[in-house]
Amino acid sequence: MSILISGKITAFVLFTLIVITIAYLSFQGTRGRKYNLKRKLEAIEAIPEAIGRAVELNRPIHYTPGSESTTGGRGTQTWMGIVIGGYVTKICAKLGAKITWSVRAEHLPMAREIYREAFLLEGQIGVEPDVRYYGAFAVGCIETMATDKSAVNILFGGFGSELPQIAEAAARLGCFQIGGSSNPPMVPLVVASCDYSLIGEENFAAGAILSENHVQLGGLVALDIIKVCFTSLIVLGSLLISANITALIDILKI
Repeated sequence: MSILISGKITAFVLFTLIVITIAYLSFQGTRGRKYNLKRKLEAIEAIPEAIGRAVELNRPIHYTPGSESTTGGRGTQTWMGIVIGGYVTKICAKLGAKITWSVRAEHLPMAREIYREAFLLEGQIGVEPDVRYYGAFAVGCIETMATDKSAVNILFGGFGSELPQIAEAAARLGCFQIGGSSNPPMVPLVVASCDYSLIGEENFAAGAILSENHVQLGGLVALDIIKVCFTSLIVLGSLLISANITALIDILKI
């Protein structure tokens, strides 16, 4: 009895190669290999400018990584949002801007430590983190922005139906908005409501780049290599089919 099912061998081989590639490059990151991704993410590059604008207006920044749990289906998105939040807070500390975080209750201790550490890295000791949590998350975020007269609303992380409510309210309040989501139904809403946005895996790339986590960066490099390989395979297959050569298709059917 054959272990491999006929017609699935090629898929199994490709899957194995993908796993090996990701594992190898990620493992190289743990051994000290440095990955330097030169990706230009306009939404991330726009953050210092937006914060500088808020400083000129003498108005605060509102930041939220969303209301999703770090252990749920969108947990990785929430983690990414928290990492980007640390970068945003560090820029605020550097430029002298006031920032308020809106989080879910379980994120409160971690968000407070990241907030405090960001200011500490800029030499500001004893800063009391302005991190808030709400029972009605969207309503709480909107009230905070309205009460504080926030100039900028930045939202990256795990979002559900609360995202359009927060984003629309921020737009009505005149906030400059930067955001990102990997949740497919929310992507068009982010693009429509934000001045700068990250979509899909750009959010994870941003989190890895800003955290300088070379294990995660190794995984991103591996995924880029895999995409190039599969794109090349598609192009090659199209050319061969156009020339009435079915060799590649025959191999993929194995």
